[in-house]
Amino acid sequence: MRSVLVVTAHFPPVNAADHHRIRMALNYLKEFGWKAHILTVNPNRLQNPTLEPLLEKTYPEDTSVSLVNAFPFGLTRLFGLGSLAIRSYYWFDKIGSELLKQQKFDLVFFTTTQFNLFMLGVKWKHRFNVPFVVDYQDPWTSDYYETTNTPPPGGNFKYKFTQWLAKKQEPKVLKDASHIISVSPAYPKMLMTKYSFLNSNHFTVLPFAAPNYDLSVVNSAHVMNTQYNNKSGRHWVYIGRAGDDMKFSVSALFAAIKAERLSNSSLFENLTLHFIGTSYDQGNKARKTVAPIAEQYGIEDLVKETTHRIPYFETLKCLKDADLVLAIGSDDPSYTASKIYPYLMLERPILAIFHQQSSVHSVLTTAGIDTVAGFSETTPLALQTLIVDIRQQMVRLLQSNYSNSLKLTIESFSARPMTETLCRVFDSAAT
Repeated sequence: MRSVLVVTAHFPPVNAADHHRIRMALNYLKEFGWKAHILTVNPNRLQNPTLEPLLEKTYPEDTSVSLVNAFPFGLTRLFGLGSLAIRSYYWFDKIGSELLKQQKFDLVFFTTTQFNLFMLGVKWKHRFNVPFVVDYQDPWTSDYYETTNTPPPGGNFKYKFTQWLAKKQEPKVLKDASHIISVSPAYPKMLMTKYSFLNSNHFTVLPFAAPNYDLSVVNSAHVMNTQYNNKSGRHWVYIGRAGDDMKFSVSALFAAIKAERLSNSSLFENLTLHFIGTSYDQGNKARKTVAPIAEQYGIEDLVKETTHRIPYFETLKCLKDADLVLAIGSDDPSYTASKIYPYLMLERPILAIFHQQSSVHSVLTTAGIDTVAGFSETTPLALQTLIVDIRQQMVRLLQSNYSNSLKLTIESFSARPMTETLCRVFDSAAT
């Protein structure tokens, strides 16, 4: 049995997107010859964490976990360095080095969006002669905000600093990494364009798996839906961030609803569109990005936006209870939605709006979802074309006898085969 040290900034009971790959894989690693030791930040050292103890029921009880410290957020923020990776880097290095001295690990696996932690792979490889694999769940470096003139999250100073640091660190990491896993086929293309020393053999594209076990937890634990009453009215549901990069897609959707409502108002009776968890910020810092667009198109009576995040299992329950799931993408062609396989697993009708170059667009069409509206530009003409497309898809979905017919089996994108692929990467990297 080979052993992998897994570095992830978050782990249950913390509710965070970047631990889902390894959390779901833990149930199958031993079947494919691997055991894992998790190295993660102590939840007590996180800034306003969302804790969900039910997540701890979704992986083996005997999983080994080591917790690391982090400098207080209030202290490091005084220097403009509030990121979790920077606050916890020293402690990850300290505890990780101790583990690598004491135990035999065949591999280190970095699976987190706290990318600065990847640099520990370089350090540990040279110090302990242990190979490492990195997991690109998002791009580390990007020129999206410069090319689109979109305000970056956290402000220009923070964004410019993090990108400056990323551009210095990324090539060092990629040169030393034994393999690179990516949730999207767009990321390898971007990286091979930037770095001539990379080729397709360095990458494995591996989306997040469908959490089929998690859905059974929703049922067995009788998780409640506190967002709406699915026994009253009809409910279309979108859950997740809804930033300025999604304004084009949301505007097209609302314009299509406004136009269709004028010609056939009965289709929209007793209908509510729920946009849940649209902001990463909390309290007064959270900014509504969907409701203002609904007001602009005069359909605010149909739209309810809830900025705060809800528990993970309630998210699944809300989607399961929905009459229709809204899958809405960014105007960034490299955008990928890690939640797309959970959407397919729920087998609910889907109205999807994505850039045609997004990997999600091809995943949905390959799966047999034929209610996908795509765009390749964000011009006024492209907006009008997209509105027409959405109206056509929407009318089909509102017909009482419509249902999606999946061409893929649930098993094909569930956690077990995804974990087998992950372990084959581990096998190769540790050789």
